Amino acid sequence: MDKHGLISLLQPGTITYEENGARTTIDLSLATANLADRLIRCEVESSMSHDSDHLPIATCMDTRVVHRQTRPRRNWKAMDKKAFTSELEKRLPPRRRPRTKTALDNYVEEIVSALTQAINISVPTSTPCSKAKAGWNEECSKMLAETKRLRRIYSATHTEEAWEAYRVARNKKEKTIKKALRKMHRDTIETAAESPEKLWRVAKWARSRESQVSELTPVIKDPATAQEATTPREKAKLFRD
Repeated sequence: MDKHGLISLLQPGTITYEENGARTTIDLSLATANLADRLIRCEVESSMSHDSDHLPIATCMDTRVVHRQTRPRRNWKAMDKKAFTSELEKRLPPRRRPRTKTALDNYVEEIVSALTQAINISVPTSTPCSKAKAGWNEECSKMLAETKRLRRIYSATHTEEAWEAYRVARNKKEKTIKKALRKMHRDTIETAAESPEKLWRVAKWARSRESQVSELTPVIKDPATAQEATTPREKAKLFRD
């Protein structure tokens, strides 16, 4: 238990096994320290129907999750460069040569304030989603929305024209996403090449990535019609059929 950092949740001396008048503690309920902090109760459930000499143990945990508040981040790629330049020119203080430490501090503060205000006006903010994929951009979101829209039209009409429009959009969406992910990968490698520390970080990510299990079911092709099932509902229907 100590080796793996486990803690017993049952009260010491709790009887969990009865046979021929003998009573002892055999069955245990163990958890890590983090889970033990969430324990509500852990005890023998004598009211539960069971056909065993081993007494049932009921364990109740507080499973509420406190979500960390995400702070909006600057979407630098969407910066309005003309607006930034215009605002900065308006707000920057005149050039001067401060001759004292106090004057220099005030001058720097004015420059920083001008930059901050120009950024606030010209650079939009975005709130990162917990499910957002690295490399995902606005173009990917637009293509995904368009594909879903055409998919809804096809589901409502079931015409060849609607299917063809959906198929073309779906293929374009896949190409757009792959292109964005390739760009993200190239940018990551180029940034990593700047220092050995960053390069080792990317190498560690690549090793761990190989052992990751995909969270998504891959695209499934209907053997009868050769049509591809891409959405969870389509895949479930294909498995059911």
